[in-house]
Amino acid sequence: MILIESGGDFTEIISHREPRRAVRFTTAPFKLWSALRVRRPDIVVLPDPELWSLGPLIARLSGIKAVVDVHENYASVAADDQRFHRRGASLAAKAVVLFEKLGRRTAHVTIVAAPELAHGFDVTLRNLPLVGMSTPELSQSSTRMVYVGDVSESRGIWEMLHLVEGSPEMTLDLVGPIPPELRSRVSHWITEHKLTEQVTIHGRLGYANSWDIARGATVGLALLRPTPAYVEATPTKIWEYMAAGIPVLATALPPAKRLLEQAACGIVADGVDAQCQAIDELRKNRQVFAANGLRHASTFSEETDAAWVEIVSRLRCGGT
Repeated sequence: MILIESGGDFTEIISHREPRRAVRFTTAPFKLWSALRVRRPDIVVLPDPELWSLGPLIARLSGIKAVVDVHENYASVAADDQRFHRRGASLAAKAVVLFEKLGRRTAHVTIVAAPELAHGFDVTLRNLPLVGMSTPELSQSSTRMVYVGDVSESRGIWEMLHLVEGSPEMTLDLVGPIPPELRSRVSHWITEHKLTEQVTIHGRLGYANSWDIARGATVGLALLRPTPAYVEATPTKIWEYMAAGIPVLATALPPAKRLLEQAACGIVADGVDAQCQAIDELRKNRQVFAANGLRHASTFSEETDAAWVEIVSRLRCGGT
C-alpha cells in the first residue's frame, strides 16, 4: 500500500520463513540485503523487529527509502511470550527496544499502529481494515463464535475454550497461527472435554480465507489478558470484526471498552459467566450491534487517507 500510494505500480512481499526468531535476527538482514540488490525497489517497508537494526541502514546505503512499521509493543510482547523463560524474555525485550531505536534513527519514515507507540516525528497509521474487503453477512441463524489472529495464552485461548464449554449451543472457529506445543495442549483439552464438534482449529490462513470463514459469525472474540503488552492496546481484530459486520465480545481492557462503548457494536465482559450472558445479548440483538459496527467502520477511510498523505509527503521529501 505504501508503494502504491506513493505512485508506484508494483508491490512484492518477501517473507523469511525461518521459524526460529533468534535465527531470523541474525539472518534476516543478509536476506534483505540480497533482496534489495536483486529487486532495486524505490521503497522498502520493514515490519518486523529483526529487520530494524540494520535494515534501514542497508536500504539507505542502497539508495532505497526505508519505512519502519511498528505495529505493536514488541518489547512487551516479547516479555510476555510464554515460549521464553523469564531471563530469556527479558533479554528479548531489551534487544527489541535496542533494534527499534536503531531503526527509528536510520529510517526515512517510522509509522506506528497506535498513538501510544509514537515517539517524536512518527506517523500514526492505525491497523484499520480496508472497508469493503470483507462482505458482511447478517443471517440470523448463526451460532458461531470466531477468533481471527495469533493464538496464545495471553490472547485468551483458554478463556475462549471455557466460553465455548459454557455455551453448548455455540461453536468456535480459531483462525490463526498457533505454536505447536500450545496446539498440542489445546487439542488434548478439546478432546478431553468432548468439544471436538464445537471447536475447529484452522491454523494460519491467508487474509481472504480467514475472513471467508469469519463472515456470518454471531460473535467475534477479543479476550486479551491484562498483560503489559495489551492493557493499553486496542486489538486490531475489533476493527476487523466491525468492518465485517460481526458483533464483538472483548475483555474489559480500557481501549477495547472505550471503542465498543463509542461504536455500540459489542460488549465487554470478564469471567465466563458474564461472557456467556454477553453472548446471549449479542445473539438477541445481533442486527443492531452489527449495523452499528458497520456504520462506525465507514469512517475508517477518512483517518487512513490523512495518514497516507503524511507518509507519502515525507517519503517524497526524503524523510525526517
